[in-house]
Amino acid sequence: MTIRFVEPEEYDCARDECNETRTEYTSVAGSYCSEECANRAAGAALLRDLRHDHRFCGTCFRLRKDVEQPSDEYARQAGWTALIREAVVGHEHLTEHATAGPHGVECRCSAVEHDVDADWLRDEHPYHWYLKLAVTYLREHGKRDDRLDIVTLVDELWADTDLELAVGRALKDAR
Repeated sequence: MTIRFVEPEEYDCARDECNETRTEYTSVAGSYCSEECANRAAGAALLRDLRHDHRFCGTCFRLRKDVEQPSDEYARQAGWTALIREAVVGHEHLTEHATAGPHGVECRCSAVEHDVDADWLRDEHPYHWYLKLAVTYLREHGKRDDRLDIVTLVDELWADTDLELAVGRALKDAR
């Protein structure tokens, strides 16, 4: 009887920016090589979703616009068909954090493009708190089911952890 050792097959880490490999037995959260990669990927996904959502500022994460879904009464008075009612998302309103300026909707933090991360503008603002509020808003509106542990987020940022990893760890600690 011969016993042969079979090397486990290696796979690339699922995070695009990582060049490490993993095996079926060393994988973290399914497809990542480490807990750090899994957390960083989760943080990056949340930040990407926020930056692609025109309602939020991609720099300080304040809610710049709110969308109010028209009532059934409004739809009836407007003569909307069922198809129109289904297609209409709602009426946008600027929040107290935004103004209509020469560059379009401008945030109070001075950012003019909602999808650009101007991290140097964050120094003056409690962006970690606005990030927590944004995650709560998305959960309440059925867009994501995440929760964010604000204490972990702040502790990580004070320890000079980069934003993606800090957000990922805060998401993990809130589970």
